[in-house]
Amino acid sequence: MKATELRIGNYVRTTVTHTEFKTNIDELTVILSEPKDHQLEPIPLTEEWLLKFGFERNVLNAKHNDIIYYSENNIGVKGILGMVKPSKCIYVHQLQNLYFALTGEELTIKTK
Repeated sequence: MKATELRIGNYVRTTVTHTEFKTNIDELTVILSEPKDHQLEPIPLTEEWLLKFGFERNVLNAKHNDIIYYSENNIGVKGILGMVKPSKCIYVHQLQNLYFALTGEELTIKTK
């Protein structure tokens, strides 16, 4: 993962402990200035993450087990057999960045 792919508010995790966290301005400033000193990795995009972000699961074609997840802004992400593998968007931070580019709004964890 390139440090330049990250934006404030992106979720990432540490490579050693796999602790997940949401980036802030201070962390990004340090990460961008000293990228080799920071052991971060992207978080794989899973159904669990989509549901945390408030996406809803809808079956499109029961015969082929195609599933699409819709957000409140009608942004959809397609999954196959329950495993989310959208083209070019396989990590949480990538979905966050794409969502922001399309809607102008941050994609954040929804509280119940």
